[in-house]
Amino acid sequence: MQYHDVHIHFFHDGPIDSFLSDFHHMQGFGGGCLLMFEETPKRLSDALPMAPKAYHHLITEDTIHSSDNAVEVLRNHSEPRFIPYVDTRYFNHGHVRALSRYVEKGYQGVKILFVPEPDESIGIAGWEYSLGRSVRASEQVTADLMDECERFRLPVLFHADLRRYGDFTAEMLSAHPHLRVNIPHFGGSRKKMAHFLNEYEHCYTDFSSLLPHMMKDPEAYRSFISSFPDRILFGSDALFGDPTVVKEYIEFADSFLDEELRDKVGRENYLRFHNPR
Repeated sequence: MQYHDVHIHFFHDGPIDSFLSDFHHMQGFGGGCLLMFEETPKRLSDALPMAPKAYHHLITEDTIHSSDNAVEVLRNHSEPRFIPYVDTRYFNHGHVRALSRYVEKGYQGVKILFVPEPDESIGIAGWEYSLGRSVRASEQVTADLMDECERFRLPVLFHADLRRYGDFTAEMLSAHPHLRVNIPHFGGSRKKMAHFLNEYEHCYTDFSSLLPHMMKDPEAYRSFISSFPDRILFGSDALFGDPTVVKEYIEFADSFLDEELRDKVGRENYLRFHNPR
C-alpha cells in the first residue's frame, strides 16, 4: 500500500537530494504534490504576513527561495514522482496573465491560498494587509486565476475557510465545472464540506493538518471519509524539509482506515484527480 500526499510545502534548508532520498526510502510513500513559491516579495518582511506565524522562525532568504531551479530536478526524478504546484499567494494581476510561463517551466498544478482578510486561526494577515488589496479586488484576481487554470487544465488546491468564504468558493466551482478542485483541511468544517462534495462532482478535499483532530475523534472522521470514499485525498501539510510528518500521517492512516478505503484515499483518488478521463 502506497500513499500519495497532495499537500507538501516545498520548504527546506539544504540540498534537495537528501530529502528526495528520505522520501524514496519512506515505507508506504508513493509520491505527492509539492507546493512551490515562484513569486515572492523582494523584502522578507513583506512575505511574512502571508505565511502562518507558526512557521515564521523557519523563513529565511534561502528557504523562501528554495524552489529556484528545483522544477527541472523534480522533472528528472521518477521515484517517487512529485507533481509541482505553483503557490500563488503572492500573485497579482500581472502574474495571473503570465501563468503560461509557469506551465512552460513544468508546473502541473496551482495552489490558491484564498485569505483576503486576517485569519487568526492560522496566523495569516491576509491580502488586505500584506498587499493593500481589497476583498473585491482579491476575488477578481482569484477568479481570473481560476479561469487560467481551467484554460490550461491545471488541478487546483484551493485553500478557503468555507465558514467565511463558502459563497465565493461556490461561485468559483459553479463557474468552472471542468476544473478539478481540492479544498484542503475539510474546508474548516465537515458540515460545510459535505455540502460542497454533494453539490459539485469536480470538488475534492483532503485531511491535511487534521491529524490531531482525527486522533482525538477517529470515529467521527472515519464516518465522514466513508461517506465520500471517492472524493477524499491523503494530505499532510508537511514541509518537504521535514518528511517525518508525512510518515506520521501514513502510520495513522494504516490503522485508521480499512484496506479498501486506504487504497481509495491514498492512491486511487489521487490518480483520478491528476489524470481525469
